[in-house]
Amino acid sequence: EVIEIEQDGLLQLYDVSGVLWPAGYLLGLCLHNPLRCAVEEILDAMSNAKRPHVLELGTGVGFAAIALSKTARRRSISPVVIATDVSKSALDLTVTNAYRNEVEDMLVATELDYNDVDALMELKNTINLSCDNTSKPEQQGFDIIIGSSLQSLFDETQDMNAPLWFTLDTLLSRNNPSATVILAHVRSGSERIKVPEETIPFELVRRIPGDKFNMKTRDGNKSDFEIVVLRRRQI
Repeated sequence: EVIEIEQDGLLQLYDVSGVLWPAGYLLGLCLHNPLRCAVEEILDAMSNAKRPHVLELGTGVGFAAIALSKTARRRSISPVVIATDVSKSALDLTVTNAYRNEVEDMLVATELDYNDVDALMELKNTINLSCDNTSKPEQQGFDIIIGSSLQSLFDETQDMNAPLWFTLDTLLSRNNPSATVILAHVRSGSERIKVPEETIPFELVRRIPGDKFNMKTRDGNKSDFEIVVLRRRQI
């Protein structure tokens, strides 16, 4: 199954949200084939919700959100997929690509800065109002959160007080025991996503290298990127 993606006509080198970055490409490949990628947690998270709610932070051209939407459709699941970005032009591309791939009925493109705490809370509260269950508002949230190369949000993740952990704790459902986070970023060096052991409410389920999808660097070496799968710790 082919996913057709329109990008920014300027095609600047990975410095604009209107271009598909390597990490975003890897994330989309993984979400389009969860079984090959070994992220069955995605399917569990959607199966355990009456109407799954999915959030992509920093969607860019919408490739990953569209890939997940198509995976859900193949399994007769109809999630609400909210693709967010701070760039209006990127959101325009996301909408265009959603129509191009016939998932416009599942996908909503929304302007959002993932560094804006108030905006994140407002988005979560909007989702809570649309959830069809009787759980408390603080337990509700997104069943799946995805994102790739989120720059400042991925800084200093070895620190339990890093922005990433607060953001995920705020947005990820507490009501769905299978709620899952799928992130894509570099696999080595200081920028790699590091999970503080037993000091945050999340646990690392697994890491999946880009090599699994035959991704390589420009000079033919192993991929620089990996998928990181997270879930809430079960108490």
